[in-house]
Amino acid sequence: MEYLTISEKKRNCEFLREEYKRASLAPDGYLDLELIPYLERINSCKGIMTLQSCTGHKKSTKRNYTFDGHLWLRLSKEKMMLFNEKVAILVKSKFINRVDVMYSYYKETEIQRVINVMYQGHESDLFYQSIEIITKFFENLR
Repeated sequence: MEYLTISEKKRNCEFLREEYKRASLAPDGYLDLELIPYLERINSCKGIMTLQSCTGHKKSTKRNYTFDGHLWLRLSKEKMMLFNEKVAILVKSKFINRVDVMYSYYKETEIQRVINVMYQGHESDLFYQSIEIITKFFENLR
């Protein structure tokens, strides 16, 4: 489906709960533990589901280059319409580097919309301010 459905959200939330458990057992895994409380807050919102996230990391210890933090989300049709109306609020924040709407071809039958929010991440020391702004934006998307 192009937009998030109730069954998709339920399935993904179950998967994430298992990933949270595994992440807490192996804190150096691919799920950044600092994000879990924010992901839970966002995922508790009706019509919104996180897919992928990162707090941002240095590319190399030899270079002073960092990867932005990022958050991928799926939205219901209703939330996507609200997102389109209010996205300027998010984009204008000094903590947000970029917001994209991506399209993926899922299971060779469905096109899905995915929101990508790139933000000032952990290595810039602005992670907590950035992710809080993002989280509040989606919590207030009504």
